[in-house]
Amino acid sequence: MTETDWAYLAGIVDGEGCIGVYESRRSHSARGILHICQLSIANTDYQLMDIFSQHFGGWITTRPCPPGKDMYYWQVSSERAEPIIRNLLPYLRIKKEQAYVAIRFCRTLQHNNKRLSDKTFKERQRCRQLMQQLNYRGIHENVL
Repeated sequence: MTETDWAYLAGIVDGEGCIGVYESRRSHSARGILHICQLSIANTDYQLMDIFSQHFGGWITTRPCPPGKDMYYWQVSSERAEPIIRNLLPYLRIKKEQAYVAIRFCRTLQHNNKRLSDKTFKERQRCRQLMQQLNYRGIHENVL
């Protein structure tokens, strides 16, 4: 992809996207909590979602959106999200801080079945908390 392509896609992420770190309760997890980093985009134009899906994989879901249009959601998580976010980073304006936190979170990903250390778990929790503050709707001050 060209720099122009990355800049274009970063504009879409800034305007229509979300970068987040989420937590879900999982009984199979040693601590009962699973953290994931997710990059997602929502739009009523399927062609836009297809561009991201063709280049980066992930999945597209659909929900009805009044009046009579569908809302499409493209999502990619953790290991797949990190290289995309890294390439978008120089071009992001609105979601640059979220991108930094996502990359920080992705550094904690393990590619083995070892139990997470307390230090790693706490770092994931901190990333989730920072991301919640950054993604809070409304006026907020710089949290980083």
